[in-house]
Amino acid sequence: DTICSMASLARTLIEQGHLSQGIASLREVLEMQRSVLGEEHPDSMSSWSFLVHALCRHGLHNEARLSGQQVWSMQNHTLGSRHPDTLRSKSTFGWILSFCGQSITAMDLLHETLNEQVMNLGCSHPDVVETKCCLAAALASSNRLQEAEMLYRDVLAWYMSAHDLLHPKIQVLRSELASVV
Repeated sequence: DTICSMASLARTLIEQGHLSQGIASLREVLEMQRSVLGEEHPDSMSSWSFLVHALCRHGLHNEARLSGQQVWSMQNHTLGSRHPDTLRSKSTFGWILSFCGQSITAMDLLHETLNEQVMNLGCSHPDVVETKCCLAAALASSNRLQEAEMLYRDVLAWYMSAHDLLHPKIQVLRSELASVV
C-alpha cells in the first residue's frame, strides 16, 4: 500500500505540472516496484510507462526514447504484440520519436500502430483516438498540415462527443488544430 500511495502521489505531482519533483518520486517508486514486484509486473510497467511520458514532457527526449523503447520491447515480449498495453507503449514510442526529430520513423510506427489498434480495439476506442492525436502531431511536425488537420478534427470530434466541452484536452486540441489550419 505504501508503494501504491507513493505512485499515486508521484503521478499527481506530474499531472499538476510539478515534473521535476514528480519524476524524482516516480523513479523512486519504480525502483521499489522493481525490487519488490519485479520489472515485468503490471504495476512496474505502468509506472515506467508513466515515467516515459513525464520525461518527454520535461524535455528529456533521449532518456524518454531509450526508456520508451525498453517498455515497448518488454511488453511485446511479456504480453504479446497485440495486447492493448503493448500497442499503447508502441504509440507512445512513436510520439517520442517525433520529438526526437525522427518524424518519418515516428509516422510509420504510428500508422502501423493505428491500424493494429483499429483491428484489435475498434475505431472509437480511447487508445485509437490517442494514437491518432500522436500521429497528427508527427504529421504537423513534418509540415503535412492537411493530414494533421483531418486527424485533429477527428480526435476533437470524438472528445467533444465523449466529454464535457470544458474538458482540458478539448482546449489543447482546439489549439493544436488552429496551429495546422
